[in-house]
Amino acid sequence: MSIESIPQLGQTHIDHQVTDPIGTLSTLNSVVNAEIEQANINFRRKIVLEILQPEYENDIRETLRLRNCWSKTSNVFFTISSVLMGITSLLSFANGQFKAGYLNYIAGCVGILAILCERFGTYSRTNDHNTTLKVNEILKNVGVNHSFVDTSKFDAPTQMNDTARPHSPPNSNSAINGKSVRKDVIVNMPKK
Repeated sequence: MSIESIPQLGQTHIDHQVTDPIGTLSTLNSVVNAEIEQANINFRRKIVLEILQPEYENDIRETLRLRNCWSKTSNVFFTISSVLMGITSLLSFANGQFKAGYLNYIAGCVGILAILCERFGTYSRTNDHNTTLKVNEILKNVGVNHSFVDTSKFDAPTQMNDTARPHSPPNSNSAINGKSVRKDVIVNMPKK
């Protein structure tokens, strides 16, 4: 008998684990991996149900509330601005009739208030637009196939802009006879 063939202390036990003729190690390994995967799934489910879902619900509610608030604020301040511009015009005409110097001062002050109201109305409309984009993005992220109409994309009538018209970027396309044509091309088109 040679020295190599004599088993040393613990060698038989190690060889038995390494060879594993019945496959208990691979079975045990797959069971442990399945339990770890199930624990990960349960952990992710808990995060989604207890943390993310309530936060998404709160974000949607708060953003819709803000959207409504900014929309109403915009409408109110544009209306106030229009009324103040009318008052400014009346005071200016009244000054010509009554020759009272203080009417010009009052008309100027009311005109400045009208401009401030219009600027805040524009700021409110911009926030209305941003909150609409935000709520639509949140809905898209949670898989809801619905988007809110952006009512702020229409200009409010003001003293600078007498008719309401949709925003359009300077190089956007317009349709002529069903064909999409750039605006700078429309300017160069001959009249019929």
